[in-house]
Amino acid sequence: MAVINENTQKLLEDRYFFKDTNTGKVIEKTAEEMFLRVAKTISKAEKTPELQEEYEKIFYDLMDNQLFMPNTPTLIGSGYNKCLSACSVLPRIPDNLEDIYKHMWHNAKLTKYGCGVGQDLSDIRPKGEIIKSSGGTSAGVVNWMHLINTVANTTIQGDKARRAANMASLRFSHPDFSDFIHSKKDDGSLNAMNISVTITDEEMRKIINDEDIDLVWDGKTYKTVKAKDLFNDIIDGLWENGEPGCLWTDSINRDNPFNLQDGKFNSNNEHYMSTTNPCFTGDMRLLTSDGYQSFAELNGKEINIIDSNGSIFSKKVWCNGEKDVIELKLSNNKSIKCTPNHIFMLNDGYESEAQNSLNKKLLAFSGECPTVISIENIGRQKVYDFIEPLAHWGVVENIIVHNCGEQPLEGYEFCNLGSINIKNQKM
Repeated sequence: MAVINENTQKLLEDRYFFKDTNTGKVIEKTAEEMFLRVAKTISKAEKTPELQEEYEKIFYDLMDNQLFMPNTPTLIGSGYNKCLSACSVLPRIPDNLEDIYKHMWHNAKLTKYGCGVGQDLSDIRPKGEIIKSSGGTSAGVVNWMHLINTVANTTIQGDKARRAANMASLRFSHPDFSDFIHSKKDDGSLNAMNISVTITDEEMRKIINDEDIDLVWDGKTYKTVKAKDLFNDIIDGLWENGEPGCLWTDSINRDNPFNLQDGKFNSNNEHYMSTTNPCFTGDMRLLTSDGYQSFAELNGKEINIIDSNGSIFSKKVWCNGEKDVIELKLSNNKSIKCTPNHIFMLNDGYESEAQNSLNKKLLAFSGECPTVISIENIGRQKVYDFIEPLAHWGVVENIIVHNCGEQPLEGYEFCNLGSINIKNQKM
């Protein structure tokens, strides 16, 4: 039986015990009642009444014996129609007004139920960039960060135990990089947000070798700077106030256990892998056991994909809707059309997003490695995805390219945390 002292009992009554949804009056009186409510809710995931009863007892005993305790949203939200997750990741925020505000709605909904929200801002146009629909100029990434922060602070949360919490990330080579990493140094206005920078292996190599890096958006280079200078700015920020954090994206993707799932999805699901959703246009050709075939003709079919090592895997190609697309024109008079954030293998073994690949040599599956000689924005087009579960690299138009999504999950992903009492589990 759980040992509950007076202070813990008061905390449970104030924040955790079940309340009447009409009056707000506390219904539960003991920790055991709370544990039973949580165990009943969690065990409903089991398929049969017998299994539900079995796992209800397992979960209850774990909590009552203080061997395991789920996160705060699970303790508070069980029994309500609420999110039980501590944190969530939304897809990259697109660079258009309608989708930005759709994102804000999802952010507000998750915040209301006490869930932390992470989002990446790397697709948003930098400060000063022309907005073609209005003729005005963009206010930049930091401007939208303040909107996210306002949404978090003004949304009524579903409990008193957790304040609103957001994580915003931006790629290392974004033109608004400097404004982003200094955004929290001054007036404390971004008080519901932490910030992190995403860094690739190639960018880290440039930092170590004191090389230049282009700050790029939508294929356009805004500025060329020393990679080490940007990294030193990160270090200064960490020393001053503990931010920004760093996300080593290539390492994360290499070690992602979800890469080994089978990738057999409902091809009509619009949420395919939308947290990492680089794609190709329908006329681009994927290497299969039957030769190169266009994504459009492969859509919805089980096919034998040939990966970068020449191995063959049976997987499916699917349509992922319409997205902004760029065209890479190559030195061999060929071109590749894809979303700006698609990852290509370079001839030196490093990786590069399509939008950052100007003047770089792409690794060819066979023959000479071509150089990207220009990058052009060609508007929104229907795009297609594929997955290769082992090497994570396929071949499109004779170029080694990353598979289209690292996690075979829908776009809105969640994590549920818990605490294990190691002391009470001694053998």
